[in-house]
Amino acid sequence: MPKEKPKQSLESQLKMARPRRHEVKRVPLTPEEKDFLGEIMDKAVAAEKAGKLQEALNLYTEYKNELLRIKESLAEKGSEFTIDLKDYIDHADPVDINGKPVIEVTDKNEKHLVINEKGEQIGEEYDLTWNLKNINGRAAFNARKGNKEFIINEKGKKVGGEFDNVVCPEDLGGQIVFIAKKDGKAFIYTEKGKKIGEQYDSVDLPEFIKGKIFFLAKQGERWIIANEDGKELGKEYDDVKDLRFINNKITFRGKKGKKWIIANEDGEEFGEAYLYVESPMEIGGKLVYQAKKGRRWIIVDENGREFGEKYGGIGKPLEVAGKIIYSSIDREGNSFIVTEDGTEIGRDQGYKRTDNIKDINGTIVFTALKDKWYVVNEKGEQIADYYLIGQIEDIGGEIAIIASDEGDGSWFVANEQGKAVSEKYDEIYCLEPLTDNKAYIIARITDEEGDKIVKKIIEI
Repeated sequence: MPKEKPKQSLESQLKMARPRRHEVKRVPLTPEEKDFLGEIMDKAVAAEKAGKLQEALNLYTEYKNELLRIKESLAEKGSEFTIDLKDYIDHADPVDINGKPVIEVTDKNEKHLVINEKGEQIGEEYDLTWNLKNINGRAAFNARKGNKEFIINEKGKKVGGEFDNVVCPEDLGGQIVFIAKKDGKAFIYTEKGKKIGEQYDSVDLPEFIKGKIFFLAKQGERWIIANEDGKELGKEYDDVKDLRFINNKITFRGKKGKKWIIANEDGEEFGEAYLYVESPMEIGGKLVYQAKKGRRWIIVDENGREFGEKYGGIGKPLEVAGKIIYSSIDREGNSFIVTEDGTEIGRDQGYKRTDNIKDINGTIVFTALKDKWYVVNEKGEQIADYYLIGQIEDIGGEIAIIASDEGDGSWFVANEQGKAVSEKYDEIYCLEPLTDNKAYIIARITDEEGDKIVKKIIEI
């Protein structure tokens, strides 16, 4: 009889289970995937340090399985398509649904319909379609026939029947959720058939927080926060807006008299009251938001620190490597980038505009307009230049650029060395990462027969 292999010790299993850096670097992750995997890794490391080896092993295994699932999902997106639109008189921009282009089109009878990557129709012909969205990897859109509106899912079926009015579908906890109005009453409707908020005068901006649907609800002339179980928040304010989930707390902006302040579900208020506040978000584990102070907009964090007051204008705060970063313009009209520690990038270059601020492999990269468009890194170095730049993306830690040459009118993808890595197209709608420094684009080609939507695989 063959001898049984000796059973590995828990320590040996742990050594094999720990993810290797090269395994992780090969898989491009979205910010949400990075956060999710980061939480698993933090728990695994903490369990191992505490001597809970079996728990650590289970968490490392969960991390690797999730990484494998993401990698397999990316591999599924590696197919190419061509959709011929010559039989349609008009079309909207395609929407990327898990690597497959889905398009709203208008036929020769001026009826509106939605088709998938195979050219197959989703649902029926409608008087109008709009708001095509990706809901957890499934298509969903608004449609109208006669005086009735509805939401159509990926199977071409109506979600919840017909309504007098529907607002665009949202992805809340992986299910289709939307605001509908019927017989003069507005409410939130889920694809599981649940109606929420009928007791209020109006509802708005549903969010999925702590496993529940929260939303803004109007009572008379005031807005408050409510959830699907009837819990209410923010009633002490004259008005509330911008419902968010920050630092594990429901966070919002509330109005007191003529001023606004940021507050959370525990009654905590952050900073001072300003003429106006907006865009609360989490950066590096801290609450950050914009506020209007006098005639100027500034950025404020949860400790009351203010950024950008000395500049003529600032953009919304963004996060790169856990730090606040924002675009700014001085009183001479120069546009540049400012980091949380006050470092100014490109201020002496005379840029007319800065845009597309990205975190690429942990470093700051952005585009800037002068005599032409440049790609600029955090050292202020101009690493590429083109007549027009559409967007820049992180593809396996490398910079990929959607660009156009002067007078040509066509678009292509180039790498940071300036080499074109795709053919030229009349329009490029999206550039998304795959594995092994590959990516896919969804683009439009127009010839004498009409438009074609194509999906192509390229290597950066």
